[in-house]
Amino acid sequence: MITATVDNRDVMRKLNKLEQMTGKPLEKLVTQSVRRVCVNLAKTIAPFGWEESAKKSGEAAVMSDYRRSTRVVAPGYMYAVLNKTKGQKKNIDIVLNKADSGEEYRVQWGQISESAKAIRTAHKGVRNHRGRVGRNLTPTPTATTQEGFDKGIKQALRRVGLAKNAYAQAARMVGGTRGIASWVKKSKGVKNIGTATIRKSRAGYIGQIDNKLGYASRILSKSGEMTSLKKESDYLTQQVEREMDRRWKE
Repeated sequence: MITATVDNRDVMRKLNKLEQMTGKPLEKLVTQSVRRVCVNLAKTIAPFGWEESAKKSGEAAVMSDYRRSTRVVAPGYMYAVLNKTKGQKKNIDIVLNKADSGEEYRVQWGQISESAKAIRTAHKGVRNHRGRVGRNLTPTPTATTQEGFDKGIKQALRRVGLAKNAYAQAARMVGGTRGIASWVKKSKGVKNIGTATIRKSRAGYIGQIDNKLGYASRILSKSGEMTSLKKESDYLTQQVEREMDRRWKE
């Protein structure tokens, strides 16, 4: 989980100035500011950007990680081994050959699964601190058939950009998702993972944005969060300057 708070002194000073210059309620200005920060965060968190290339980059990373955490074996080979053991399937080993290097993996029959959920759980269990599966995977990969792998990866690919989607959900709570790419806004089957709230404080109002995904803090650096707030500060500077120009022309 990661929490971003829109209470930066520079941002709040500019919002207060805009309130004085435009007569708009401060709460409304803060709400609009929080929505824009949600959009900035959605763009900044991995995979970076809105373009189709960002989506493809995320999908490629997921495919690569699943291939490292899962080994596909032929059903015929598994059944042949099962038939020879006459029901002793829980105690036998199956050798999985890694064709490209000749390495062998020994796994218990009980680990072989066609359940998409089991395959996703196996992937989740071997991810590192950055939420990725390392190249030198130490745990034995979970075995599955091609059909099981296809089911698991199909569900996983639907969730590419889930961390971005959390900020889209937050933006929706404070005015809408305008400015966020359609593939990011599209439902990914997980609700209530992003929230945005406005609360009153002594200084005025404070906006809080929560991304409730457990790995969100690993894929959004502190500098990325600060960049999102800096963009909002720059935007408000332009707004103040435009309002001053408008008043000067009058």
